Amino acid sequence: MGAAQLQRLIDHGLKVTIAVDKVAASGGYMMACVGNNILSAPFAFIGSIGVVAQLPNVNKWLKNHDIDIEHFTAGEYKRTLTVLGENTEEGRRIFKQDLESIHH
Repeated sequence: MGAAQLQRLIDHGLKVTIAVDKVAASGGYMMACVGNNILSAPFAFIGSIGVVAQLPNVNKWLKNHDIDIEHFTAGEYKRTLTVLGENTEEGRRIFKQDLESIHH
């Protein structure tokens, strides 16, 4: 793994500067996080690209135990999926759309 190799350099007292011209996502982001400094182009993308999302949903269990959940947000799509409440097909669609947008 590249991040582990960079960490070995740091562990031996070397200063590591990461330079990002275009994209440091996923593994590149992991490597960048190890460095002592990061230099990037003004419009470089640095970070997780967020194309995978997973969350548990315990709504059926709560219903089976006669526990109600009330969910309030400031906007219609403020939170599209929830761990406790009942998720809708529309919420799933918007969530997937957001993931695709981040990915592109």
